[in-house]
Amino acid sequence: EGSGPACVAFGLADPDAPVGDTPWKGRIVAVTADGTLNVGRMMAFVNYVAHDHMSLGAKPLGVAIDGAKQRAFILVAKSATTSQVIVMDP
Repeated sequence: EGSGPACVAFGLADPDAPVGDTPWKGRIVAVTADGTLNVGRMMAFVNYVAHDHMSLGAKPLGVAIDGAKQRAFILVAKSATTSQVIVMDP
């Protein structure tokens, strides 16, 4: 979806997480240049399936996944002088 990836983050296992408590492991969060958010899951090595799409209505500036806190963060430009951080829980 969208016009190509602008920002991408991959969820990795948190080595300090309790066994079975890594909901972002194998997840990918990508935001395209036109502001479309795509969330997917790794099915096999280099094989991802997208399962959620939504328009953010803003230009993406960055994406990160914090495995320890189990959250994804998306930074978007709301205007030339303001930005917003969107926080996602798994």
